[in-house]
Amino acid sequence: MSLAAKLRQTFDDEERRSARTRLRLDGGVRHGSEDYSDITVHDLSADGFRAESPLELSPGMTVEVDLPGIGLREAHVMWAGHPYAGCAFDQPLLREQARAALAESPVVWGEFGSAETGPSALSRGAAAFLDFTAETPASAEVASEPPLPFRTRARAIIGLNALLWAAIGAIAWLLLA
Repeated sequence: MSLAAKLRQTFDDEERRSARTRLRLDGGVRHGSEDYSDITVHDLSADGFRAESPLELSPGMTVEVDLPGIGLREAHVMWAGHPYAGCAFDQPLLREQARAALAESPVVWGEFGSAETGPSALSRGAAAFLDFTAETPASAEVASEPPLPFRTRARAIIGLNALLWAAIGAIAWLLLA
């Protein structure tokens, strides 16, 4: 019997070189002299992006992306798991390009997990993205707590699921007895 597994490297926000924001930019991507293929950028920072594309991208590949508000840029594929890929720009974005990209995105998500929601959370997340020198906004450090470890979250989900099924079973037993 054999088992197939995928290894995936995860990055904490502390390991990232610049602040990032979630958005949606539809553009084009190509490798070498091939025709442009569709690409949707879901996550953008001054140094790179996470995107979805039908083009088969692989780590180490150099691509050219054409994104609204940014224009043509060369990037290197750092990781890939079709249809998603993470790429690093050869040259970091300028502040004006980042602002233009945010303006072109029909959707921009704020920071998740904080007590604050709405326009002020969105502007705080966008401000951190546009301020390339700031590591983390001071208000975000106070307002948000680090997420629980995966093992703790998994145990909680499984435990609550077991309690729910036990309650359903008890109700069914009472109704049928």
